[in-house]
Amino acid sequence: MEDTVAVVGGGIVGSALAAFLSEKKTYNGILLIDRSISHVLGSTAYAPGFLGQFNQNSFLTQLAVDSLKDYDRFPDVFERTGGLELAATDAGIRMLEERCNKANAAGISASMLPNEDFPNIVPEFVSKDSFSQALYFPTDGVADPKELCLVYRNIARENGVTFLEASVKRADIKDGAIHGLQLEDGTFIRASKVIFATGIWTASLTSFELDLPIPTVPVAHPYVYTEAAGNRRQSPFCRWPEAHVYARDHGDRYGLGSYDHAPMRVNCLGATASNEWSAADFATTISHAVASKVASSSQLSKLAKCKSSLYSSDESRDRKVNGIFSVTPDGLPLLGPAPGVANCWLAAGIWITHAAGCGRLLARMIQGEDYDTGIASALDPARFAGSDAKELEARALRQYNDIYLSKRGT
Repeated sequence: MEDTVAVVGGGIVGSALAAFLSEKKTYNGILLIDRSISHVLGSTAYAPGFLGQFNQNSFLTQLAVDSLKDYDRFPDVFERTGGLELAATDAGIRMLEERCNKANAAGISASMLPNEDFPNIVPEFVSKDSFSQALYFPTDGVADPKELCLVYRNIARENGVTFLEASVKRADIKDGAIHGLQLEDGTFIRASKVIFATGIWTASLTSFELDLPIPTVPVAHPYVYTEAAGNRRQSPFCRWPEAHVYARDHGDRYGLGSYDHAPMRVNCLGATASNEWSAADFATTISHAVASKVASSSQLSKLAKCKSSLYSSDESRDRKVNGIFSVTPDGLPLLGPAPGVANCWLAAGIWITHAAGCGRLLARMIQGEDYDTGIASALDPARFAGSDAKELEARALRQYNDIYLSKRGT
C-alpha cells in the first residue's frame, strides 16, 4: 500500500512508536508486525520494571525524563515510587554524593537521605548491614512492563493501526531503498517506510540486508522473584551500585537481580527473550546477592538457594528468570535512519526507561518534524560504521558490568 509504514517489533518501543506515529493520521496505514500479538515475548516481558531517570549521559537522562512524563498518563501501570541507591563504603558513599550533585544539576530531584528517614523510606527487605548511606530519587518509578506495552498497543489500535501476527524473514532492498518485507510464510508486505524495533533480534534480522555493523549484543541476565504475597503499596526500588545488585517490591511480590557475573553473550536466540535458568551460571551470584543485601526476615531471603530448574522443587511458585537484553558498545541505543538505505529506520538497544522518549524522538524524525538533533546524532546507527565487529562486541560486553555505575533503569 502506498504511504504505508511498517513497524517490525511489538515490544514497548515498537508499540509506543506505532502509537505516536498514529496520532496525526499522517499515513494511509500503519502496520505493526510481531510474532505474537496476544502475548509480549521480547525483553519487555522480562524486564524488572524499575525506571531511574538520572544517567551520567545527559542524553539518556533527557530520554528517561521524557519517557516517565509519558508514562504518567497511565497510573494503573506506572507509579513514581521513588528509587534508592545504597552504599556502605567510603568510596561508595562518595560516588552517591557525586551522583546526587550531578542529578540536581541536571534538574532531577535527588538527596542524600538522612538516617532518621531510613525507617520510613528504605524498604523492609533491605538488610541494615548492607548500607550506611542512601541516595534518594523521589520522582523515579516502577512500571508493569507488559501491561505498559499493552497500553500503547491499545492506543495504536484505537488510532487505526493494523496488527499482524507474523515473523519477518528479510527486508526487500532495491536501488538503495527498502520497499517492503518478506514474511516467513512467503507473504510480501509492501511499505513506504520500515522501522525495525526488534530488540535482541535486530542484528540477526538486519545483518544480511544492511551494510553496517549492528552491535546490539544479546546477553543473559539473572532475575528472581517470590510468590505473590498480597497487594501492598509499592516501596522505592533499591540499587547497590558497588555490588551491581538491585531489588524491588512489585506490590504483590519481591524481585532481585544482579550484574555481578561475567557477561554471557547469547548466541542462539529463540522465540522469547529468555533462556532456561542455569544454576551453574547464576546460583552463586544470586545467593551472594541475597545473603549480603537482603534482610533475613524478608521473603526475598528464601531465594538464596537457586536450583537448576526454572522453578525450584520446594518453592514451586518462586520464579527464576534468565532474561535476555541487548548491550551496545557505548551503552546508547541505535535510533535513526539506516545509512545507505532510504526509508529504513532502526530502534534497537533501548530499555523501558527510555522507550517512550526514543519512540517520540524517532516519530518526529520520521514525520519530518522538529526534533533534538543533539540526541539524534549521539544515537545515530551509523556511528559504528567502519569499526571491527569483534572489537565492537567486546566493548559492548564490557558495558554489562558497569550498567549501574553509568546508567539507567530497565
